[in-house]
Amino acid sequence: MGYYPHNNMHGILPVGLYVTAAGGGPEIPLEVWDEVAAAERAGRLGAVTLRLRISGHTMRDQYEIWLNGQTLRQVEWEPFPVAPSHGSPYLSCGGTYEAHIPLDPGLLHLGRNAVVFTLVERETEMASPVRVENADVCITYV
Repeated sequence: MGYYPHNNMHGILPVGLYVTAAGGGPEIPLEVWDEVAAAERAGRLGAVTLRLRISGHTMRDQYEIWLNGQTLRQVEWEPFPVAPSHGSPYLSCGGTYEAHIPLDPGLLHLGRNAVVFTLVERETEMASPVRVENADVCITYV
């Protein structure tokens, strides 16, 4: 199984999200060095998943997520359990959520890939920002 945890490799996460036009959010580079296409042709590829974790999310927030120029559809956010924080401003409003997005292996490039994460709509009264905490690609083999 291959895991590529972005924030351990490049250190730019977490990053705050602000309401912008579609496609106008921060670009998060993800490097993948597995030969995913070759593994798929050989019948050895189990699954390819983009895993994203955000904090400060509310159910009314709306996002657009792009991978290498392609919109990822039907992203479902599930609550992610976190230990109680003593006075953390980031957990005071909204919660921490994670999405596991199945990917078509053809979307991934060998080497650098780009995720663009756009916050399209946000509750105006929310004081704490939405932040992308983690982004990685999970590859399983059979």
